[in-house]
Amino acid sequence: MNQSSLLAALPGMAVPISDAEVFFQPDNRADRHVMTPDVYGALQQCAGFASLDTHVARVASSMPRVDRTQLTRVLENLVQRGLLQSASTLLDKPVHRKKPGSLRTLAVLSQAHPAALEACLASLREGDAARGFTLVFADTSETPEHRARKLELVADFGRKTGQRVVILDAKIERWLAERERQHPTQARGLSLLFGKQASRKARALNALSLVCAGERALLIDDTHRFRLFGDADWASAPIHFDQRYSREPKFYGTADEAISASARAGSPWDLAEQWLGAYAIDKLSKISIEGMRFEQLAQLCETRVHRMCLGSVGSADTAHALWIFLADMQARAQFADPAQLELALSGNALVLNYPEIALNSGSHDAAQAVDFTELAGFAMGIGEDADRSFSACSTLLAQGYAELHLPLGLERRSGAQPRAQRNRELLTPSFARFFADQLRDITDMAHAASLNSRANWAAATLLDLAHASNIERQNLAWRYLSAQRAQLLGQLQQILMQAGDAPEPWRHELINVIKEQAEGALQSAVPALADAPLGLKASEHADWLQTQLIDAAHALQVWAELAKDPDARRME
Repeated sequence: MNQSSLLAALPGMAVPISDAEVFFQPDNRADRHVMTPDVYGALQQCAGFASLDTHVARVASSMPRVDRTQLTRVLENLVQRGLLQSASTLLDKPVHRKKPGSLRTLAVLSQAHPAALEACLASLREGDAARGFTLVFADTSETPEHRARKLELVADFGRKTGQRVVILDAKIERWLAERERQHPTQARGLSLLFGKQASRKARALNALSLVCAGERALLIDDTHRFRLFGDADWASAPIHFDQRYSREPKFYGTADEAISASARAGSPWDLAEQWLGAYAIDKLSKISIEGMRFEQLAQLCETRVHRMCLGSVGSADTAHALWIFLADMQARAQFADPAQLELALSGNALVLNYPEIALNSGSHDAAQAVDFTELAGFAMGIGEDADRSFSACSTLLAQGYAELHLPLGLERRSGAQPRAQRNRELLTPSFARFFADQLRDITDMAHAASLNSRANWAAATLLDLAHASNIERQNLAWRYLSAQRAQLLGQLQQILMQAGDAPEPWRHELINVIKEQAEGALQSAVPALADAPLGLKASEHADWLQTQLIDAAHALQVWAELAKDPDARRME
């Protein structure tokens, strides 16, 4: 069926004006309509795109006493009045699309041993070194003795390949010193974003936003190898809009087995050229809009890919292993052997990919490609929380951006980690995750068009929380922590109820995780975030939270100032 011929109801405001009449005004339009409650009820049932016949059948099933011919006339009348509109209204509308910047930067964030970086750079030389990209390097590890060796490896890569090499740390320090000299009132916020107070990963992500301004960039860490794997059929699969998927695991005996069982899927560089910065409307031939609401399609037509998120093949890239409980029945069968379960919990022999292609408004996964054509958001926190805050901040500040999740993974080589214990530790988010979740909560309430205005509005909202009463901030922390823990426990308990004939070692592990998470939540007496100083009383934690909220507001205000001045953002 031609998607342009599908119909959906316009969103709008309805007000009953009598027992027999409803006043309806479509959003963002001046026309007003009066109709009976039954006609308005029929309009409501046509919210998702479908053919006229499908809409008639759906409405008829809820109004069996009404003649279908009459229903058809009613819906046709709604079409004539412009209240049921064809998808062509949006799909055929001329759209001024901003062209994405060039793709010429590959950023490597080095978090591991120099040997890992050496292997990562060797994989770059295999096929993509001839593309003439700029290699931007940032050492995000906390091991000073490795730093000199890593710089040698990067310099050697530049000499052997002829590639331009940029050392990010040196650029940050020069730019930050000059910016603080010129704008001393911004010193606090600048330090939080680019100084020693920021985690090394957040600092690198924020600096990349400036270094790569006006272009797109690939972004990996040194546990990756520049090789892409995945299902050969993924390119013809449909795209799902605004659906969030967890990556699903497939387990193997060794990392080499996981890699050899996966098909090579082309170049990460070519993949980013195709998708990063692309408008979703250009992919609509693969996106089914049936069932999508009119406002969702309108959003989709303005959306472009800001972050591209891939899975991993060979090793996991997460600090915990809760995803082990998402394994399907076939994968669970191998966990009848406790030794095999222990191997899987190390996360060192698996494929961890998304099940389907999805565009959504934000997640917390690390991105392997980012569109910096326009200034987006910034990162706070360490590890996964830096990625989570970067995603949430970008979603709030940069309108029309979405993340693309693909059922593909980069090869990853990391050592086994004792993730089983992390599964059992009480879920206690950091302030960076709290910050990200607060931004997600207020995103739909932001209406300003400019990033500068949206950033200042978000800063004012955080300052409002910061200056609430002490008891209100205590309650805020309690509500947040309780909701996060309850959500995790609910998900785990549902998995247990649906576990069926899962092997006993796997089931036993899940029960223990649920038990320890629940016991930890009951024993937690103070609503403290993970990075708060130990031993604080509830009132002291509320004071600490106030300081963090004020600092986050300062960071947003400085980001707003940077948004106003493209010249100031140039990190030469």
